[in-house]
Amino acid sequence: MRYFIWILVGVFIGACPSAHATHLSSGVQAGDRGGILLPVENRQVNTLPLNNVRLEIFNAPLWFHVLDTSLLGPQVIYPGERLTFRIDFEVDQSFTPADSNVTMDIFVVTDSAGILPRPNIKWHLKSKTAFQMFSAECSDAEGIFCGDAIASDDTSPITELIFDGSFFMDEQNEVFIATATEVVLEANDPFIIDERHSNVAFTGLKVDQPAQNINELDLFVSPLTFSQGSHFIVFASSDFAGNAEAIKQQAFFVDGIAPASPQDLRADGSLGVSPWKNFKSFEITLQGQDDASGVAGAYVKLGTPPTSSTDGNFISNFTSFNFTSGNLVNGGNPLYVWLQDNVGNADHNTAGILNLRFDDLKPWSSASVFPSTFSAGPVPIVFVSTDATSGVDKTFLWGRKDTNGDGVFGQWQKTDSEASGTNGMLTLTPAPLPQGEGTIGGDGNYQFYTQAKDVAGNFEEPPVSTTVAKASAFVDQSSPAISNIAAPLVSFGTAKLTWTTDDKTTGIVSYGTQPENLTPTLPCVFAQDCPAGLPSPIEGEGYRKEHSVILNSLVSPARIYFKITAINKTGLRTESQIGNFTTPVKKKRWWRP
Repeated sequence: MRYFIWILVGVFIGACPSAHATHLSSGVQAGDRGGILLPVENRQVNTLPLNNVRLEIFNAPLWFHVLDTSLLGPQVIYPGERLTFRIDFEVDQSFTPADSNVTMDIFVVTDSAGILPRPNIKWHLKSKTAFQMFSAECSDAEGIFCGDAIASDDTSPITELIFDGSFFMDEQNEVFIATATEVVLEANDPFIIDERHSNVAFTGLKVDQPAQNINELDLFVSPLTFSQGSHFIVFASSDFAGNAEAIKQQAFFVDGIAPASPQDLRADGSLGVSPWKNFKSFEITLQGQDDASGVAGAYVKLGTPPTSSTDGNFISNFTSFNFTSGNLVNGGNPLYVWLQDNVGNADHNTAGILNLRFDDLKPWSSASVFPSTFSAGPVPIVFVSTDATSGVDKTFLWGRKDTNGDGVFGQWQKTDSEASGTNGMLTLTPAPLPQGEGTIGGDGNYQFYTQAKDVAGNFEEPPVSTTVAKASAFVDQSSPAISNIAAPLVSFGTAKLTWTTDDKTTGIVSYGTQPENLTPTLPCVFAQDCPAGLPSPIEGEGYRKEHSVILNSLVSPARIYFKITAINKTGLRTESQIGNFTTPVKKKRWWRP
């Protein structure tokens, strides 16, 4: 709650009155209290006292609540005496800003009629600010004007310096403006009562020069602009009542130079050029400074060089930000970055360039194996991998195996074999693991698939059950076992031998009448094992597990010694122990004539 006083001075009974009012506070609101002091004097020219002198209030606003502390009379005022009446009031809670435009009448009344021509005086108060400031007119009982009053103007104007354009205030309250920013002075006189006021008479300034008082200032005429560098203005205003504002001063720096090129420009921590990525998001970091107002942010533009200082997207948190764009293409993408200071200076010609490298295309690879059969590991798989954008990083080997030779392969399994570069050799070393579907190891038919990975992290599609193999090989690391050797049919000059092997093999039978000098016969696989001129086998041609062969032109009768050599597809061989059988004597046939 605040308290304010209005004083109407010069209510003189017995003379033509004058009036004066002083406004001592401002800002009326509900709950405020105030008072109106009205001095009344009985001049000594009067010989009789004024009886029952009192104040009567008419047309008071509804929110105007008269307090009990008021002195409204009646009082007796003797000749030569002066008495100050008082109206204490409170602005009650019904007050709203819409109630600010008000009028009120205060009558000075006395019962001493006829002793003076004007025993009754009326003050008519008018205000548009809920009596915060007011004007008043005086009239007597016959309505004859006897004076007026307004609140005294002892309040100086208030001048505001305005930066019309780009400006910035830093943490040390230092002010920076652009060269295009206009400096404007606006002055207002807070003393305005209805339509009557004294108003601003003069607004002056000095540029980059000190001044001690308002009389040393030059008249402000129009907005000002300034050159690059530090400046200050001193300024003040005065009103028509002669109230002069105290000298004010404002320093500022005119910044017309754009920041230099950004420094330490990195993408995902890499200076100048990003690592290869297969997704369109990069973490950009940089350093930047401005010699005057400081850096406000950075402009960025992807693809083509900027054509103006604002030809890009502005980022205020410029030292570290995420840049994501759907416009990235496979390959290198130039990102232009330039700085703007806090008053709007920017120069796209200072742009630094980051090369954002993007690749979302999958690489591919091919594979081959030579020879196609192996009796011992490792199996060499030659690969060639290609990626047209970021380049090949590594190539991985997958394999699957047909253990039983029935054409049914197990699931593809990724091996631990991998290699860098665009070409080279991957290897599979099939350890002699237990046989079974799905195992990568041991003997069997193998299929291979190479999977390339590029530098950006794209993988060639992994194989699935229907994926066609890129290469194949047969591995048999164990020598065959021979069993069930028999000579089920022996006759004069002829014998049949049979045997079985645990692996598909072909074989050589060596035989003769002397165990230390056996002659090989067909079937044979390798030329060095087959003497020239021997006939083709009757049985046993090709690779199988059940074998038989007919030996012809045997010596009879005789003990025939033989040895079986089993050879599998990878060239591993096993020789049996020397066996023997006996050919019979040829039976004679008797003919009767």
